[in-house]
Amino acid sequence: MQQNPLNGFLVPVSVIAGETASRSAPQCDGRRFMQPMFTQPITRFRQAGMTLTELLIAVTIVGILATVAYPSYQNYIRQGSRAEAKGVLLETAQFMERNYTTNGCYHRNDNSCASAANLTLPFPQAPKTGTATYNITATYSTTAPCTLGQCFTLSAAPTGKMTGDECGTLTLSHTGARGQDAGATQEQCWQR
Repeated sequence: MQQNPLNGFLVPVSVIAGETASRSAPQCDGRRFMQPMFTQPITRFRQAGMTLTELLIAVTIVGILATVAYPSYQNYIRQGSRAEAKGVLLETAQFMERNYTTNGCYHRNDNSCASAANLTLPFPQAPKTGTATYNITATYSTTAPCTLGQCFTLSAAPTGKMTGDECGTLTLSHTGARGQDAGATQEQCWQR
């Protein structure tokens, strides 16, 4: 047996030389004369991709997940904004207490407690930078037992994306009393 120089198959030497062998071997006429020994049947390949049914099932599953996840996501965003407002209220209350220690009243920063308020709050909004979700204000009571500048109430009024929040305006007084003015309870608004 010798390798055919035309196609690389092993064939009897007599076939390459053009001689006939005792076996019925194919004649070499310079063209490819032998078929490959192992031929694979022609098969149709499945096209890649998704069928319409698979696509509809996937869209339905994503839709169900979105209807459950999106309200939860919004609730977490609201809780995060509310927590930031509570932090700013507590930080502002500490600022007010330091001012009271220095000046003898909450509403002034120059020891003139008999005069009208001139104190500027350090953080007029929550968050401290960026788009406001709460506006921070201070009011000073003049009714008994408070005299001018001896009592304050800080308020965080929702604005922007927090408008209509279930807790409404959050309040914090000079005594540490916490409150809210909407339908949710104090535990719901201040303990989360």
